[in-house]
Amino acid sequence: MMIRAVFAVVMVGVATAQNCQDVTAIDRSLKDNYCDQPLFVTFAPKTEEVTLIDNMCYTYFPLPDDPNTYQLYISRVYCDGSTDINSYIVTDIELGVFRAASPYCTFTDTVFGYAGCDTYLVYRCMLYGDCEMYDE
Repeated sequence: MMIRAVFAVVMVGVATAQNCQDVTAIDRSLKDNYCDQPLFVTFAPKTEEVTLIDNMCYTYFPLPDDPNTYQLYISRVYCDGSTDINSYIVTDIELGVFRAASPYCTFTDTVFGYAGCDTYLVYRCMLYGDCEMYDE
């Protein structure tokens, strides 16, 4: 019998590039996220869209030619049963800091804390474009 750990991500802040804070990262890499998946978002900034979401899951797939770059799928299931999936290319900038991009946006996530019970705190800084803000 295989028991799979479920790790949680807590999105505690979202800022635009002009307003990004200097947050100290903890030692966590994308490989850690890949090995510990599935990752579920347990808390996110309260927006109209977030209140409609039942659950949100991050899934990583390593690129074959770069061990520090992954294809990230963020899937959302809404309370009405509908679903949505967004895709990003994400890479390690440094330990605990990841940059993700799609044709529509670029953002940096910084893992800055561990809240226990496999829950990590993440600060997101929007760098370019218009990601759907409820990807947090």
